[in-house]
Amino acid sequence: MRAILVCGVVFLAAIQAADSIYADDSVGASPTTDNSAVECVKQLSREELSKIELPTDAEKTVFSFNFVARGGNDQRSDALPLLRVRADGEFECGNRAERYINVGTPEIRRSGVLSKDELQWLLHLAINDCKMLLNTTASIEHEIEMNSKPTTKTSDVGQSAAESRLHDVYVFEVANRVASNKVEIPEKALISRSLRRKAKLDSVARLTTYANFLTMRAVLGDEKQVTALLSGLNDKLRVDFPDCPPFRIDHLRSAASIAGSDVLKKLSLSATFEQEFSADGGGQKRIIGQVQQHQEKDLPQFVVWEI
Repeated sequence: MRAILVCGVVFLAAIQAADSIYADDSVGASPTTDNSAVECVKQLSREELSKIELPTDAEKTVFSFNFVARGGNDQRSDALPLLRVRADGEFECGNRAERYINVGTPEIRRSGVLSKDELQWLLHLAINDCKMLLNTTASIEHEIEMNSKPTTKTSDVGQSAAESRLHDVYVFEVANRVASNKVEIPEKALISRSLRRKAKLDSVARLTTYANFLTMRAVLGDEKQVTALLSGLNDKLRVDFPDCPPFRIDHLRSAASIAGSDVLKKLSLSATFEQEFSADGGGQKRIIGQVQQHQEKDLPQFVVWEI
């Protein structure tokens, strides 16, 4: 049984590698139990809060985020946004991993409501940190081109702006009370740490991390369901690794529903949590927690191991 679960973890981890590759730069992006969205928003200045003032129309989209595979790697490049959020906090979302592994099946769309503070933090990352209302696709492409090393290898990040338009991009649409804007950013520019920093795109990596986190969290269900899943996972954790702190929602690394194929068994839920902690006696331990549920009516299964 564990072998099956681990296999699912490895496959999903590979699928979502592009989303989690910036994880080391996500500090300050995703609120945690110790530093919640409420606390994060409290730290914003008046000027920062004024820039994320919401439109009066509660149904207006204030944030939209999508991944478009122009190179043809994503069979659903014309799908609805991965995440769309309205001014009242209501959202609908898809899941990037599911677009890859569930090709040929209708896309699962989920909905929910962000808290006021979660919405403000998301817009803060987009408007204040990333300057999404001021930046343009052309200016970002110029920065990428100016900071890319000349190369003749098509597999390298360094390429002209014209070539970059042929490759996978993240598409952001952001709005506040007085303005709106749309920006496209090549995914490869975010994956390359050196280029990302030179092109001043670290903040976009943090925004991407948080936006993807929100779409993965939606897979787990509502707050009650999330609490129940974490409780079950932590019960297993206390048995296998009693010195390890409990898993938290911000430890979520991947989550998806799997329609089933020759490679993977059908699962209504496959979610992976990961944390690193200082063990007694010194040294660091990295612990993986896996949650899988075959059918919605079935009880979830929990597996925990050290890597």
